[in-house]
Amino acid sequence: MVDHPSSDWIVDSGAAEHVARDRVGFVEYHQIPSGSKVLYKRNGDNVDVLGIGTYKLGLRGGRALLIHDVLYAPDTRRNLLSTTALLKLGFRLSFKNNDVQIFMGTIF
Repeated sequence: MVDHPSSDWIVDSGAAEHVARDRVGFVEYHQIPSGSKVLYKRNGDNVDVLGIGTYKLGLRGGRALLIHDVLYAPDTRRNLLSTTALLKLGFRLSFKNNDVQIFMGTIF
């Protein structure tokens, strides 16, 4: 799905929000005070969110997806793309052969 292996994203049906662990793809970013927002991990630990913004996710075929309200949490293990958040925006997802296709209307 993503062009660069170092910026792999996991499509996560359990995540309520999109989460990025690096700032490289943010095209708009706002720092938030440390400790004002945390993410809770399944093992009971929490991770500080340091900012929020719009992330430009490069897709195969030269396309890009701008994802708004992405949380910046550098201490997370992976970048997470929330299926819940995408579905609320009207996207449609198709899972096939270990791949995810993202649609908005008829646009793939």
